[in-house]
Amino acid sequence: MSRANDHPKARNAKREALRALLSARDHAGLGAWAQSQSNPASPLIAFLFEPDLLLCWRAIEALGGVARATYADDPERWRNTLRRLLWHMNEESGGIIWLAPEAAASVLRAAPDLIAEYGNQLLSRYADSPFERGVRWAAAYLAPVAPELAMYWSETLSPSLENADAAIRGLTAAALKDVRSPAIESVLAKLRDDNAAVELYDFASGEFGVRTVADLTRGLS
Repeated sequence: MSRANDHPKARNAKREALRALLSARDHAGLGAWAQSQSNPASPLIAFLFEPDLLLCWRAIEALGGVARATYADDPERWRNTLRRLLWHMNEESGGIIWLAPEAAASVLRAAPDLIAEYGNQLLSRYADSPFERGVRWAAAYLAPVAPELAMYWSETLSPSLENADAAIRGLTAAALKDVRSPAIESVLAKLRDDNAAVELYDFASGEFGVRTVADLTRGLS
């Protein structure tokens, strides 16, 4: 058998091995796998194109874990990862990643030194379809480690507190819950009685769960 024929099989075997780690949510195994890779972000990003939404979120979670473990070794590699994810939010990329905002936020929360460089660029896509929900999830996920980012975007995002889409208003509430603004606090007070359901990935369980808008006024995580 030729070496040329071996390569696709070897690549497929590696991808399936990674798929198994993600499916099992094997954090220790993923950590060991990441240490063996020159660029662990790349194969994880490839899973964001999968039709299995749970597998996509496991990859998003893994991106954060791997970034947390390896960022200090090579910050520039993670800058390149963020640039790639942001690029895949453009039609010109040739392959839009619908969950790119969530993936970028997972990396940024794990490597908060990069929020000053990329946080505003990420949140600036708040009005762009199909990223409205993802950008607000990103804002909510980053709020605990970058409250100044939420404050900076609060005036822009605050109209979304009254959006007809429960996910949009709930995630915006989670992002802005600590912003000190009488107008925002007034709307948040009303949302504490909003029992509309929002399905979200739960990092504690590794599964999808349902939260209410009222619950999200207390934060995403």
